[in-house]
Amino acid sequence: YEAAQALYVAWKTQPHPDERLDLLCHAANAGYPSAQHAQAVHHQLGLFGTPVDLGEAYLWARLAAFGGDPRAARLQEHLAAELDSGRRAEIDARYAQWTPKPCSDLEADAPPTVDQPLSPAAEGAV
Repeated sequence: YEAAQALYVAWKTQPHPDERLDLLCHAANAGYPSAQHAQAVHHQLGLFGTPVDLGEAYLWARLAAFGGDPRAARLQEHLAAELDSGRRAEIDARYAQWTPKPCSDLEADAPPTVDQPLSPAAEGAV
């Protein structure tokens, strides 16, 4: 958790846009709720070249809400109303199986991952 938090802080202060997105991706994938909320907003609004994808936004908001981010809980509710039941069920299934992982497009010298991040699958949440 502390490593993910450090990545999130680095994301907020990194001036280079590409490196910022990498740091955010790592922090979110490591299970840091504030970073997951930021990922949700990026997917909801299509910020910084992120494709608009309300399903991905819903997934990240749900993960962040699970981690205790109250903004994400509100966003999750809003996004759930925007998705049809089939798409929501598809994302809910991905949520139930989600475990932290590194971003696939990052290099080997990427920031470290967290030893025991929060994970809905590990906690038995569905």
